[in-house]
Amino acid sequence: MNAKQDITEIGSFPIDKLLNLIDKLTEKEWDYWKYRRRNFYETAYTRSIPFLWPAETYVSDGNVVKYDNFEKYEHYIKDFHDYIIKNIVGENTIKKMFLNKLLAKKYHSPWYARGEDLQEERMCILSLSEDKKHVYYINDNPYFLEPGRIYEIDSSWKVSTSNKSDKDFHTIHFNWVKKYE
Repeated sequence: MNAKQDITEIGSFPIDKLLNLIDKLTEKEWDYWKYRRRNFYETAYTRSIPFLWPAETYVSDGNVVKYDNFEKYEHYIKDFHDYIIKNIVGENTIKKMFLNKLLAKKYHSPWYARGEDLQEERMCILSLSEDKKHVYYINDNPYFLEPGRIYEIDSSWKVSTSNKSDKDFHTIHFNWVKKYE
């Protein structure tokens, strides 16, 4: 019987254009989307910008808001999106894609996939950071994610992140699901 792997490298992608996007983002843009921070205590020290998010909307401060910024950031992320469709996702469906920032000298508490829909999703991460002080822990095993490499993490495992650096830690996350025949 094969043991499940904590993490698997599934591709690589040049990250220069994505790093340019990070350089141009304002604190207001980083702080705009509070859905994850408000609903999941584990993400208190993260900031995220959703590129693709499920079609359903969430009420934010009394307003209905759709969190889909693909068109706004398309110049920066289209090549990456096209790459993951062609080389990873294929005919399947991307459920979410977002840019994530873990603040300097902070951590992301352990989390597990919650709910049946999340457990069916395949969780993937593109690292945008070269600093070895940025570490993922999967089932308490430490992993440094090489910049420009795409990794798949089994969403049923316990996952956390530590950033002992003086710089913020950036990643792009995308979740996808297989089509049901």
